[in-house]
Amino acid sequence: MRWSLKTALTLNFVLLSSMPIVIAGFFSMAYLTTSMEREFANKNLLLSKAYARELNRFQDNALHRLEHLVQVLKEKLFFMEKNLNEHLIWEVSNEKNLEMVRILDSDNMVTHLAPFQENILGLDMSRQVYCVETQKRKSVYWSNVFISPQTGASTLVLCIPFKKGMIVGHLSLLAVHELIDSIQMAPGGYVAVVDRHGTTIAHHNQALMSQRANLSNHAHIAKGLLGHEGSFPYTVEGKDYIGSVALVPGTGWVVAVSQPLDRIFLPIKNLRESLYIVTLVTFLIAIMAALISLDKMLSPLKKLTWDAQKIAGGNYTIEPLVSSYSEIVELGEDFKTMMEEVKAREDSLRESEKRFRATFEQAAVGIAHVSTDGSFLRINQKFCDIVGYSHQEMLQRTFKEITHPGDLDADLEQFNALLDGKSNTYVMEKRYILKNKELIWVELTVSLVRNKTGKPQWFVSVVQDINERKKAAKKLQEYQERLKALISQLTVAEERERRRIAADLHDHVGQLLAFSRMQIVTMQKAPNEIRKHELSNEISETLLEAIKTIKHVIFELSPPVMNEIGLIDAISDWLEDEVGDRYGIETNIIVQGEKKQLDDDLKTILFRNIRELLTNVVKHAQASQVTVRFDYQGDDLQILVIDNGIGFDAGSVFEKSNKKRCFGLFSTEERMIDLGGTFKIKSTPGKGCKVFLTIPFE
Repeated sequence: MRWSLKTALTLNFVLLSSMPIVIAGFFSMAYLTTSMEREFANKNLLLSKAYARELNRFQDNALHRLEHLVQVLKEKLFFMEKNLNEHLIWEVSNEKNLEMVRILDSDNMVTHLAPFQENILGLDMSRQVYCVETQKRKSVYWSNVFISPQTGASTLVLCIPFKKGMIVGHLSLLAVHELIDSIQMAPGGYVAVVDRHGTTIAHHNQALMSQRANLSNHAHIAKGLLGHEGSFPYTVEGKDYIGSVALVPGTGWVVAVSQPLDRIFLPIKNLRESLYIVTLVTFLIAIMAALISLDKMLSPLKKLTWDAQKIAGGNYTIEPLVSSYSEIVELGEDFKTMMEEVKAREDSLRESEKRFRATFEQAAVGIAHVSTDGSFLRINQKFCDIVGYSHQEMLQRTFKEITHPGDLDADLEQFNALLDGKSNTYVMEKRYILKNKELIWVELTVSLVRNKTGKPQWFVSVVQDINERKKAAKKLQEYQERLKALISQLTVAEERERRRIAADLHDHVGQLLAFSRMQIVTMQKAPNEIRKHELSNEISETLLEAIKTIKHVIFELSPPVMNEIGLIDAISDWLEDEVGDRYGIETNIIVQGEKKQLDDDLKTILFRNIRELLTNVVKHAQASQVTVRFDYQGDDLQILVIDNGIGFDAGSVFEKSNKKRCFGLFSTEERMIDLGGTFKIKSTPGKGCKVFLTIPFE
């Protein structure tokens, strides 16, 4: 009888699928146990906090009662001793937890008490612990619990100081005992109240309470004495308990509620143990059935593996597959069909490889396959022609060996980025070192081939000779640099010539005109004083205006004061005279940092650049305020020209269509670049303009 593979697999599936169900049930049971324990712990904690609130209410009632008496004493509501004594007796009789009240003066002497005892009146209480602690703290004091000699019950002393003494109340803890006794607990559980030292105040176990046993060695009570509230599991004599503790403010008491866990979780534990046994048995049965079925299935499949290895070795002769499973027999037939298709595809792949090889070898650009360590795996003849090495010589080298050292770091950075998956391809211009040691510029395009798992296999490098293009670009760059140098030299020569002309006008023409004015003034003393005086005044004013005009022309050609007072003062004078006074624009000069000396040629060019920018502000900005800031920053000088005008689109200034209209800005930029500096504009319509001129001192 031939089994169906489907039937065998279904049987295995049924057996194995039961395992997750059983395991899920086991984990569900574990989760349920944990959840129930957590819920039980929370309820236990709420119970302990509820008892703590009751005890706190008990303390607050006594505290409020005594604070009321203190207020009565402060306000002197009783004018007779008898009335005060009667009120104290009334307070004690109406508060069942209040056994005794005493009023002490500033010397700790008993002045009033209830119930009244003649032998205690006037007694000195200064040696009592509660008196000492209250005076030390100067605040409310709760004593430790003790057995009252009058009643034989647990008692607590509450002391409240006031200006002229203190009031002392003895509180009976009988109500606390009654509260604890009224609580019904499961066998083995208990509720206990301990003081700040762990001494038992109240307990379900009367023997522990009468012995005033110290419970600070209990784990959960020890945590409560350290100020921690919560539920804590612990074990005593092999039994698990959950203990919850809550704190009572003021006195430092701890309320502990402890209950055993075994009775609550016993049914669940029994069910969990049964589930363990079922899981183990099911697991063993499933493993045995799976091993038997797998053996029957894997035998024919192993033959398929051997056949696949034969096909991989090029042997396409295989025998038919025999199996007791119909599906595996069908698989053998399909495998044979697949083998025939693989053989056909292999033939097609050989033909494709032949075409690829022809394309690779006959390409008009250099192509190479490079391994991940940088060595050449495959290379075409064009690549060899570009670098001057033979095919065999190239296969013995790496791309690092033929790359110029100045380009290697950039190449390796992008090479590694491809390996790390940060990019898919990169293109760069680099230099190769030819076999004859000459250099050649190439454009390199690199991509990475990965296998199906994403592991890098090899790089495909395509190289194009751009040496002639780089030579042409270098010539153009050299020409532009020479042109810039020529422009700069012309600018300096122009400024020197202007200074010479200005000096001549100032030293000669200015002096002659001034001397002429002096002569005309002398003429005023000649006969016919009135007429001559009028004429001399007119001539004098005319000559004075001529002198001012000549000085203005001199200043326009080159400010003569700049070499005397410096660039900043020269700009300040020009800004005030030519911008502020003439156009009514508010001007400011700001200097930051330590000033450094500039050579005369540099000052001349900077003055011209700043004047060009300020002229643009006057012409175009429609500004009401302009500021020039000189910022000495270490080895650089930054000059910032700021206006609050209408602004403009800075991005469009240097577009080709605006170059003629913005020749001043372009010439300023060229002069700054020629000096090794920078020129930058920040402006948007409606928000003014900022121009940055940065120049190195060296």
